[in-house]
Amino acid sequence: MHPYMSNRIRALPQLDRFVSQVKETLSRDFPNSFWSCYDLFNELTESDFVTNLINYELSNLVDDALYTLSDFSPSGFFVVLDEQFSLGLAVLEDQGNDQGSSLLAKLALNEPDIANDVLYGLTSHHMIGLHGEGHLELEWYIQEDPYPVEILDKNKTLTRQKNKTVSATSPGCFLAYEDVIRVIPPKFPCTVFYFTTKNLGNIRWEYDATLLHPRRAIATSMNSSRLQWAAESLVELASENSAPSLEKLYTHPDHFVRWSALSNLIQLDYEKGIALLRQAAVSDHHPHVKDAASRSIEMLSVLPVS
Repeated sequence: MHPYMSNRIRALPQLDRFVSQVKETLSRDFPNSFWSCYDLFNELTESDFVTNLINYELSNLVDDALYTLSDFSPSGFFVVLDEQFSLGLAVLEDQGNDQGSSLLAKLALNEPDIANDVLYGLTSHHMIGLHGEGHLELEWYIQEDPYPVEILDKNKTLTRQKNKTVSATSPGCFLAYEDVIRVIPPKFPCTVFYFTTKNLGNIRWEYDATLLHPRRAIATSMNSSRLQWAAESLVELASENSAPSLEKLYTHPDHFVRWSALSNLIQLDYEKGIALLRQAAVSDHHPHVKDAASRSIEMLSVLPVS
């Protein structure tokens, strides 16, 4: 945890109590124990914690010209980023033709800008509540039996539920992978608390918001995305010395990273690439990689020998 967050926790008794009790609770049967933190979160949303937090941050900004807030935007920021959970605040307001998902998504759900025709599954358990008066409406969908999430099933369909209303006295609870939510733009600005577990997996499903079918799987880890980029860059550089690195990359746990290693290795070193493709077609534990490897071998077998 960053030192400025540790200092914040020590300086604010309500936050200090919340964090220490949450850590103790999550140390037992994580991530299921997350739901045992509901009363702790509800107590925080009903308190004057936000006022004390703002006063604390303003004092630091006035007293120390070098004081900065990481993970901060004019509309919200992460209050706590722990190995097991995060706590943050976001200010939501009606953003015109935006369907209300983008700010909360970027902060709480760690999403890019979201188009109106897209819904995203959750990869962490969520509690969402409000500070102060008013309430927040969320579109709510359920994906029944999304497991195993590593294998995208485009035949599955979200089921639309009655909108969920959250407030300071009644936070909403949402399950990773099974719940899909989208914020309905509030008529008046409101301050939203979000309390989440760490990511519980490396894959998020993207849904067509009209048809409610999954349309693709997306990596939640920036490291995995960077590895894919690195594999493609090695091919662009045309360095045969990089073939061993791509062979090693095939051992990565994420199937899309393994496929990137395979598809790029064969461009650098055909013999090593075809050998690894044959191995993947037989023994890779993800059906999409096995199928793609088998089809690639079949296509390569009919190409003329140069």
